[in-house]
Amino acid sequence: GQQYQYIAVGTGITTPPQMYTSGGDPQRPTGRFLLLSLTLNQDTGRVEVRRRFKIACDAPVYSVAQYGEHSFVYSAGPYVHMKSLKDCLETKKIADVARTYIRSPAVRITVEEPHINLSCAEDSLLVLTFDPTTSSLTESFSDEVARPGFFHTPLSPGLILTTDKNYGLVGLLRPEHPSALQSLVTVFDAELASSISRVRKGRCRAPWSRANCALPGGDRDTASSMALIAGGIDGSFYQLTLLTRPAVRLLKIVQQVYERRKQRYAFVPPSAANGATWDPQDAHVDGDLLAPVLRLERGWLEREVGGDGAVRAAFEGVVRRVWRGYGEGGEVVMGEGIQGDNVCAWVEEWVRGLLVDAVL
Repeated sequence: GQQYQYIAVGTGITTPPQMYTSGGDPQRPTGRFLLLSLTLNQDTGRVEVRRRFKIACDAPVYSVAQYGEHSFVYSAGPYVHMKSLKDCLETKKIADVARTYIRSPAVRITVEEPHINLSCAEDSLLVLTFDPTTSSLTESFSDEVARPGFFHTPLSPGLILTTDKNYGLVGLLRPEHPSALQSLVTVFDAELASSISRVRKGRCRAPWSRANCALPGGDRDTASSMALIAGGIDGSFYQLTLLTRPAVRLLKIVQQVYERRKQRYAFVPPSAANGATWDPQDAHVDGDLLAPVLRLERGWLEREVGGDGAVRAAFEGVVRRVWRGYGEGGEVVMGEGIQGDNVCAWVEEWVRGLLVDAVL
């Protein structure tokens, strides 16, 4: 059939504090949900905006998202509403589908059918599930920590990047086999210098530079050829790269080697390098702190970790976990002609590939 394009708009109508209702109570802010269309005026040649549908709400509409081909969801006050436009041309009405109560308004909504992700003032992420058989919305997942939610963006099925108003940048994973209301699994929990208000996929590197996800250690399951660019409320910008756990550990080891080099201490491999423990709050590497490594002369890493046999073996074990390619004889092939006997040189080039043009 014929398709119609609409623009969904949520509004908030605030009133001065001195305004009261007829009963003497302070007048509360209200809102509207609007569906607009664009039409070309053949006489004037101008594009006109026309209002097609209007829904009056008892509270401001903070966020709107499309669900499926004919439905949409929006947050107004402590409720999330789902409406349908499937038969609106015949009935001239928008049909009610479902409504559910939430603890605080949702400032952002994204849809991964049948899941609906909400960034809320009291939950950094709340996940609802729509059941078409009963036309109901139910809470399925929530963050295990109460954070003032600011923004979120799905990175892959089940993995969602969230931000909060306390400088937090958190990766949350949806459990594969849910049972009633569950907590989302915290994959990483970083603290930046500014609260992140937006995250977009983009590229701030030179066109000829290699994508981070194409380097060993880049998380190919969740990262695309486009990097993640985050904007802070103070005007700052960040380029984010998703890495595997072994890659994060290797970067932290390189940073520790550099810090010990400045303090003239011998490098001692941390026990976590070979262990299976994983602390989400320690899963963040600041590229600005690693940037001085790029200015060191080539071969510095070999001099720091190449003297002691046990230290060298532990270091190479971490590198092998990052690079999963092996030669016919079992030796680790580091790429571009760098073999296992020159691991440190490969690590230096690898760090350079991750950081070059990425430190803003």
